[in-house]
Amino acid sequence: MKKIILPIILLLCICCCNVMHEKSGERVGKSNMNIPSDVVIIRDSFPISSDLYSDEKEYFVSKNYIGIRYVSEGDTIIEEPVFSLTPNVMKEIHSYGKEVIPYLISHIDMDKNGIAGFVNPYDSNLQNMVIGSLLGVNYAYMIELIMTKDSIMDNVAFADGNDVWDRKMKPYRLYGQCVIIRKKDKDNPQKSKMTVDDMKTIKAIYNKWWESNKDENLDALRKKWREEGSPLQNSPYMWI
Repeated sequence: MKKIILPIILLLCICCCNVMHEKSGERVGKSNMNIPSDVVIIRDSFPISSDLYSDEKEYFVSKNYIGIRYVSEGDTIIEEPVFSLTPNVMKEIHSYGKEVIPYLISHIDMDKNGIAGFVNPYDSNLQNMVIGSLLGVNYAYMIELIMTKDSIMDNVAFADGNDVWDRKMKPYRLYGQCVIIRKKDKDNPQKSKMTVDDMKTIKAIYNKWWESNKDENLDALRKKWREEGSPLQNSPYMWI
C-alpha cells in the first residue's frame, strides 16, 4: 500500500510546486502608453532611479516616445512616463535633435509629478520645488539642452558615493538648479513651484517658438538660440 501512496503524494507535491511556480511567474501588465516599434531600449543604473524603481527597469526612447517599464512591488509590469531622466536617457533624447522637439513640447503640460531639475534633489536648496514637481519641466529642459549643446560627452562610470549624482549630471547641467520659476519670485524661488496652468502657458511659449522656427535646420536653430536666448527670456518665467 505504501508503495502506491508515496508515489501519488510525491506526484501531487510536484504538481503543486509547478502551479505555485507558474503563479509566481505571472505578471499583470499595466500600460497607459503605446510603445512604438522604433524605440531604443536603455538599461541605466542611477542612484535616484534605482531607489524609486525595481532593478528590473527599462527605459524606452524614440523621437515619438519616452517612457519606462518596471516591475512594481505587486509584481505588476508598469509602463509610464519617466519619473526622472537619467544621463543615458538624456543623451539618447539629445541625439534626436530637432526631430524629438514636437514630442517634448507636447508633454510640457502633462499633469504628472516627479523629480524636476537635474541636481541631486536631496542636496538642492529648492528641495520642495524639485521633489514632487511637474515632470513637464524636464521636457522643456530637454529642448534647452538640445538647442544649447551640439554634443554631449560620454559619461564616465563613477564609484558609488555622495557626489555621484552631481558628477554624472555635470555634462547635462545648463543652470544652477535647472528648474523654472516665475520672474516675480526670483528673490524667493522656493515659493515658485510650477502649477499645471503655469506649464500650459510655458508649453504655449515653446510651441509658438517652434512654429516660428521649425523649418530651420538644427545648426541654424542653435545659432539663433545662442543669439536670442531661451523662449522664456521674454516671458513671465525664467530658468535658474
